[in-house]
Amino acid sequence: MNKWAFAPMCRKRAEAGFTLLELLVATAIGSVVIFAMYLSFSSLLLGRVAIDEGSERSREASRFTDAFSREIQSAYFQGSGKAAFFRGALKQGGLPTATIEFTSIGHPALVGSSGDLAAIRYSTVTENGKTSLVKELWNPFGSAKEPVRVEVMEDIKGFDLLFYNGKSWSGAWDAELEKGLPIAVSAAVKIMDKGAEKEVRTLARTMVR
Repeated sequence: MNKWAFAPMCRKRAEAGFTLLELLVATAIGSVVIFAMYLSFSSLLLGRVAIDEGSERSREASRFTDAFSREIQSAYFQGSGKAAFFRGALKQGGLPTATIEFTSIGHPALVGSSGDLAAIRYSTVTENGKTSLVKELWNPFGSAKEPVRVEVMEDIKGFDLLFYNGKSWSGAWDAELEKGLPIAVSAAVKIMDKGAEKEVRTLARTMVR
């Protein structure tokens, strides 16, 4: 065939455009590519969110251990008075969740407080399947007001305590029964960090020498 006769046929095919089948195939391929890109972006985004959440919980755990250590170092107990106390124990069953309450000297003054002594309680609360570490503050000198309660950390995997008497560690302590404060307290918070369980622990000494 003469090349000059073939040229009009090529022009006619080009002017005709794509067929419906070709458009459907192109659309299907484009959809697959876009969906794959979306999945990749979504995975990266979820990974970044998980890392950020883990980092934030690690920072919260560090802030808790710093504050807890300072408060334990200032713990006060003198005899069996009602205003001064120190007691803590680990709950049995389920997650390791402990409660500790004590009086501390030099804590920021509470509204209505008549001295520098403040009562502090750390405990856990479980709601909607998630466990949070909470802190309560109140005036130990008979104030009728409800404790000031703040959430220290949310969605933790455990909170446990150990008390040292100079010879051994135990999971519970009552200053009235033990006739004084423990020499040291070890506290640990378990969190999820980058998909793995992580324990953040602190060791705080009391004023006992």
